[in-house]
Amino acid sequence: MMDQPMTHRRPWFRTPAVILGSVTMLVGVLVLSPLPLRDSITGASRNPTQFEWVEARAGEWDKGADLLIAKVREAGVKRGQIISIDAHSSSENGEAIFTAYYSKALMSKGDLNIKYKSDNADYDWPKFYDRACAAAGSDTTDVISITSSINSGGDAVTYVFSYDAPASTPESREITWVESRSGSWNGAAIDIIAKIKATGAKRGQVLSIDAHKNGCGDLDTDAIFSAYLDLTAPGYGDLDIEFVSVGGSASWESYYNQALAAVNTDTITYTASCNSGGEVAGYVFTYIGNKR
Repeated sequence: MMDQPMTHRRPWFRTPAVILGSVTMLVGVLVLSPLPLRDSITGASRNPTQFEWVEARAGEWDKGADLLIAKVREAGVKRGQIISIDAHSSSENGEAIFTAYYSKALMSKGDLNIKYKSDNADYDWPKFYDRACAAAGSDTTDVISITSSINSGGDAVTYVFSYDAPASTPESREITWVESRSGSWNGAAIDIIAKIKATGAKRGQVLSIDAHKNGCGDLDTDAIFSAYLDLTAPGYGDLDIEFVSVGGSASWESYYNQALAAVNTDTITYTASCNSGGEVAGYVFTYIGNKR
């Protein structure tokens, strides 16, 4: 377990992952300042503009989700400060891994409680997406992320994470999804953005974008992205999205730290998937352009 956050400033650097026993939790911090102020006693950053990540691992998916929720609460995160939560795994039979990205500089909307709805089955992907849309649509106001991962035995998992208790004015709306598949991850990322734009979605109407794959060791298995949209939510101008990709065969921690360099207040999500050859594919999707 790694209880003390590691503070970085650009450019990022890499440090080895720390794994103890069957459950692992890691924490990372990026301070968006060329010369962050530091406490003279503790060395901790006193710059209020920072983004952080926390990771939780377990032998079962729900236990990993519960562990992640406990960890973000221990970190002092408040309602409204989580950017995204992502589910991924190093292999079909690997540990369940969850990562949350957050900023305690964002406006707090009260104490943090998180609930989730999960599917762990052998559905085809469209059925997972449909069921996630139904779960998220019951209260779109509080949705944090919708995320999927490959699982053992040919199964997969999908999680819908939401703030709890419900907002004072919860809204039930229809959530839709689009999917892209390609032989390359960047090709699929470009395609998912094109498909999102083709729906007429506006800035602020993309709930989540997720990366996943049907087989980690198979070179012929497509890279897959799914995006969840709330097209009846308030729009904040024309939509344009960019992505930053990280990945390779180093540690998960190094990719989380690289992704932090791309995360900002307009980020939609950070998402990752296992890849062929024991590698990792990670993506940060962010709104670009002027707000209205």
